[in-house]
Amino acid sequence: MKFPINLMVDSDKNYTLNLHKMKTILFTMPVFKGETFDYRLNLYKNDLYPGHLLFGAPELSDMGYNVIYSSPKGFLEINGRLSKLRFLINYTKEILKNKSVDLIYSSYPEGLDLIIYLRALKLYSKKMIIRQQCTIQRKKGLLNTFKQKMYFKGIDKLLFFDTKSAKDSLASGIISEKQVFVDNWGPDVAQYKRIINNAGVREANRKVTFISTGKDSRDYELMFEAFKDLEVPFELYLVDEKLVEKYSGKSANIHVHYLESGKDSPQIALKATMNADVSLLICKPTRPTNSGFTALCEAMGLGMPVIVTKNPYYSIDVEKERMGFTVPIGDVEALRKAVMTFYNNPEMVTEYGRNARKYAEEKCNSQITANILDNLFQKL
Repeated sequence: MKFPINLMVDSDKNYTLNLHKMKTILFTMPVFKGETFDYRLNLYKNDLYPGHLLFGAPELSDMGYNVIYSSPKGFLEINGRLSKLRFLINYTKEILKNKSVDLIYSSYPEGLDLIIYLRALKLYSKKMIIRQQCTIQRKKGLLNTFKQKMYFKGIDKLLFFDTKSAKDSLASGIISEKQVFVDNWGPDVAQYKRIINNAGVREANRKVTFISTGKDSRDYELMFEAFKDLEVPFELYLVDEKLVEKYSGKSANIHVHYLESGKDSPQIALKATMNADVSLLICKPTRPTNSGFTALCEAMGLGMPVIVTKNPYYSIDVEKERMGFTVPIGDVEALRKAVMTFYNNPEMVTEYGRNARKYAEEKCNSQITANILDNLFQKL
């Protein structure tokens, strides 16, 4: 079964926009507590916030679309059903007031629940394009299944990061094939080029340094076991203070850092990653999703090789593309072997990093995402 996708879109190609058909997009995504969208966009403009985490919205603006940024601010921190319902009602009213919007494009659908149900009931006329962050699985019980189907009925297109997630979601029977779309999400290569150029020349003849900054499903125990008996520099960033306490001071070569989740965490993680040479994306077998793929995008943008846990939901074969190594889940010896291969071969680190950057430039980046979205929007 084939899904709409274009792996070879020219990122420099200029599309002629049919602006009378579709010109104003409401782009929504949640922000951290105490943060505003303006703050995030200002960081992005100063190359302190990764552009790929805006999912092509800035590029769409550059292409002529009027992109309105909106966030259900504080929704993720709300506790209690009544409080959340009040918030949803108020946010829905705010969206309904904006009559100029032609389409809603959202990276995360939090806060859009009522709008989506209104769309399903044909009480809201604007198209809904939602990024599906994980595989859709059928819930147990007839009532839950009905609610699930009704919810997804209100979404015109679901954007998946990989073909397997799309196929597995379709197999659930909750969504239809016409809703499914797979795109080429990747780093903002222009932004990362500026970041690399501004960073200057790295210290010569230094030891190859490894880093892990991610939190989603990461297997910290496996990484610690792999590095604890090696004389290999490893920078481990953790979002849990208890884990920081657990791993700190246990091995001289493992430097443990606390990375507090919040509005400044992306730029802190970015600066830390730039000072390393190889990025680790080592995850546990948790749920069917492409855990760690965001960190892979960052590594490709920076021209860094990676070591990743084998994951069928990754759209990129890092070994085939010679940008890194894949290790089986829970295999400490395989991870240790991959680490030592890079550590003992600095020239391989350089070569694989160059391959990673080239892949992003040619096959998956934020401009390609925007070009694909432009094509999709015009066909709706």
